[in-house]
Amino acid sequence: NTGNKFENLYYGIYATSSNQLKTFTSSGNEFTNNYRGIYCSGINSAKIISNTINVGQSLSNDKAYGLNYEKGTGFTIEGNNFTTTNGVNIGSIINGSGSNANTLYRNQYTNLTYGILAQTNPTTLNNDGLTIKCNKFNNNNQSIDIGIATGTIHNPQGNCADNKSPANNMFIHSTSENITNIFLSSGLTPFTYNYSPASDF
Repeated sequence: NTGNKFENLYYGIYATSSNQLKTFTSSGNEFTNNYRGIYCSGINSAKIISNTINVGQSLSNDKAYGLNYEKGTGFTIEGNNFTTTNGVNIGSIINGSGSNANTLYRNQYTNLTYGILAQTNPTTLNNDGLTIKCNKFNNNNQSIDIGIATGTIHNPQGNCADNKSPANNMFIHSTSENITNIFLSSGLTPFTYNYSPASDF
């Protein structure tokens, strides 16, 4: 679906399937003040491209989010704009995307408590193949830009083969803000993060 508006809903899009051959596309849609923007579970090769997602208000300790993609792989998540005016919430959650190569690419996260949150649990796959590349994090107050809550992500994040290969996410914050750019929960396996000098951007 393209060019649609989803506003003031519990779910903007709810997509789930026991048949991973089925997929869906959300491209160029606008999500405003939804508790959960896009929920996708058990679907491979979904395309979530160039959407504008203004995340709604969280309910108690259950945080609102723009995107939750779980138990699926082969996705394209690119060029989306995640933002909020509603306090504590999350931009993107990736939950169990497996060992195949998957990339969160050129998305923008603004004023969110958590920009990207990678996690897993005993019933889902890990995120061993997940790379987070060329995303932009801007003015996130008292937040974590990239958080690995449980499990692992791809190691290394980016490489130095050429100037297009490093991870090169952009973290743009004032010095007065309490920001953690990359957070790895205690006890998880460390990973290498490769980036270009600022002068090369």
